[in-house]
Amino acid sequence: MHSLSVRIGPISYRVGSAWAAPIATLRRLYAGYPAPEEGIATVTARIGPPRPWRRWIRPQVAIEGDHSLPD
Repeated sequence: MHSLSVRIGPISYRVGSAWAAPIATLRRLYAGYPAPEEGIATVTARIGPPRPWRRWIRPQVAIEGDHSLPD
C-alpha cells in the first residue's frame, strides 16, 4: 500500500492507494506542505479497486474514507 500524509492548516490527512501513481502525483502537488505532527492523521482516505477483478474487467476506482457516504 502506497501512502501520503500531509498537514493542511489544522487538519492532517493520510491518503492510501493500491497504486503508486496517484500518490506520486499527490506528493508533487503537496510538496510544500508539512507532514502531520506525531504522524497522526485526522482524516484518512483510500483509493483502490472496488473489487479485485475490476483491475482487468472494466477498471474502476473506489474512494473510501473514515465514514461512508450515501449514494
